[in-house]
Order: sequence, then structure tokens, then C-alpha cells
Amino acid sequence: MKYQIPYIIKIASVGDYKFSEAIVQSINESAQKRGVNLAQRSAAYIKEKMKNGLAVIAVTPDHKDWLGFSYIEAWDHRQFVANSGLIVKEEFRGIGISKDIKLKIFNLSQEKFPFATMFSLSSNAAVIRANFEMGFRIVSFDEVLHDQRFLTGFNCLVDYIGMMKNGMETSGHVAMIYKPLSLAGEAELIHSYAGHAI
Repeated sequence: MKYQIPYIIKIASVGDYKFSEAIVQSINESAQKRGVNLAQRSAAYIKEKMKNGLAVIAVTPDHKDWLGFSYIEAWDHRQFVANSGLIVKEEFRGIGISKDIKLKIFNLSQEKFPFATMFSLSSNAAVIRANFEMGFRIVSFDEVLHDQRFLTGFNCLVDYIGMMKNGMETSGHVAMIYKPLSLAGEAELIHSYAGHAI
């Protein structure tokens, strides 16, 4: 039975370094249970994201424990970003923490990279549903694999290794993008993906 617990969703900082090892361990354990090989992330890598204000964390009000986490990747001169490494402790799943983190990091991504196209790759139904609610649209794997701009930063996504090993179309992953419509020159991107959006 799931139960509610008070928590705070905030931008991670150096004060959250103490959670980095546990976060990495949780990400790896979650991958093992799903039978997915992940691109390995170290505690030092997570700390760097926290230091640069590129991560979001859910913590208890007394800041003694963490409940969930996600971070931002950016590439191609900050034209593309991805929210990666979304994890919620198993005992706290199903009570809305992942959706709150997803919304917080989506807003942080827009604040940090207002003109970037956001890319998401996930097999998690809750993440995919949240993406739809925020305006993401599905794109085909064929289109992604033929766009060098996406491929440049593709391996930053934690499920990348497992997806490539098992095959794009059979991995259960869904590729999605969010395009800021206010960006000048977006017409080309919109036209490019018009046939693949749902």
C-alpha cells in the first residue's frame, strides 16, 4: 500500500552531494530489475550536475533523505537538451513524485536553455504520459537515427546502451521531442517532423 509523505522538489545543489552515491546505486538497481544495460554514471558525475544547477531532487522537509532525482544534459551548443536519469526510490513510487520532478526539471530546462529542443527517450509509461501533458510529441526512430544533431548527444541518455543492444524498435522505448515554438527558424524542424508527430 502506497502512502503519502511530505517532500520538497528543488534544484539540487552542493548540499545534496551526500545523496549522490545512493542516487547512482538506485539508478543501477532499477536498470538491473528492468533488464537494461545503462550508460554508467558516477557519483562524481551526479555531483557535477548538482554543482552546476542542472539537476532536480526530491527530499524530505528535514533534508535527511532523498526520494527522487533527475538531471539535464545539453549538447550541440545547447541547441538540444534531455532530462535524464529520472529515478524515484521504490518505496515512494506511485504517489506523484516522478511527475513533480518531471515538471520541475522541464521548467528548469526551459529556464536554462530557452531556445533548445528537448529530447526524451523512455520506456516508462508515467514519464511518457507526463511528456504528453507538457507538450512533447512522438517522433520515429528512423527520423532520429538520420538526424546527426540528435545522435551527437544520444548516448547521454541512461537507457542508451540497452536500447541499442536490444534494437530501437523492439526496446519498448519511445522517442519524443518538445520544440519551443517561439524559436526563430523552427519552421524547418516543425516541417521535418510533421509526418511523425502524433
